[in-house]
Amino acid sequence: MKTKNNKVKKKLWLTAATLSCAVMLFGATAKADVALPPQNEVRLAGDVLTLGDVFQDVKNNAGHVLAPAPAPGKTIILTAADLQRIADAFHISWQPDSSYTRLIVRRDAAPVSPAKISEALKKKLASIVGGSSYEIALDKRFGEIYINGTTAPEISVTNMDVSPAGGRFAANLSLTTPQLTKNVNITGMAHRVLDVPVLNRRLRNGDVIEASDIEFIRMRADNVAESAILDPEKLIGQTPRRVLDAMETVLPDNIAAPLAVKKGEYVTLFLTQGGLHLTARGKALENGAAGDVVRVVNTASSRIIEGEVVGAQSVRIAAAM
Repeated sequence: MKTKNNKVKKKLWLTAATLSCAVMLFGATAKADVALPPQNEVRLAGDVLTLGDVFQDVKNNAGHVLAPAPAPGKTIILTAADLQRIADAFHISWQPDSSYTRLIVRRDAAPVSPAKISEALKKKLASIVGGSSYEIALDKRFGEIYINGTTAPEISVTNMDVSPAGGRFAANLSLTTPQLTKNVNITGMAHRVLDVPVLNRRLRNGDVIEASDIEFIRMRADNVAESAILDPEKLIGQTPRRVLDAMETVLPDNIAAPLAVKKGEYVTLFLTQGGLHLTARGKALENGAAGDVVRVVNTASSRIIEGEVVGAQSVRIAAAM
């Protein structure tokens, strides 16, 4: 008897569950004749938001304008309460799934790349001033520019005025897509930039700078000292007077020709007169790089004389030794 009652209860439970599902399915269909767009997001190509944009398959008043479309790149968020008010106002049988239901309204708009704007401005600037490279810094209020539609526009600079002193500029841009043309006035700063040679590793006094020790970094001209070395050939073969860190501009006072003769070291003295070539041993009394004139002492005669440093431990003299 107990087994029979359990079977009856199980049958009743299944019937109740099936009936509940049927009510949910058919009741929902009968109650709601419209729905929000999928993903609860709508993208507008036009200038207005209509009732048909908000509720799909609405039968009446689909073209009724509810609000202006958001500006390109902006959004409007309709909350569950907003949507319910719209539904009630137009006698639409619709209820939000929860208080968290919302509809995001976006305007179809293509962002205009700041990098592409900068490139167009640099090309225009090159045609005006020529011969220099520039870095463009747009004013902050031009952080994001959009144009209606989904196609990235072609950018042309129709006019550009630049202050020769400070680099301040004002320009007119023409943004063109197959559908429209938008004109934008834009301002900012044009900073002249230089390719500056720097050391790519730390070097100390006595290290000889080679071509492989040098690379270039791009810097704003107003951040580069007037005396900074810009010609890499003036660095090659030199040695730091002190420790030089990598990636720093180098000034003429920072480097010197490497010492070929050091004070206290023995050197070879050379004398050439006519067809006569003489050598002797000497001792340097001063440090000297190639081309420097230093004092040396002839170790055989103890005579102090001057000569030109011509190489490592080599001094050429003009007077008799």
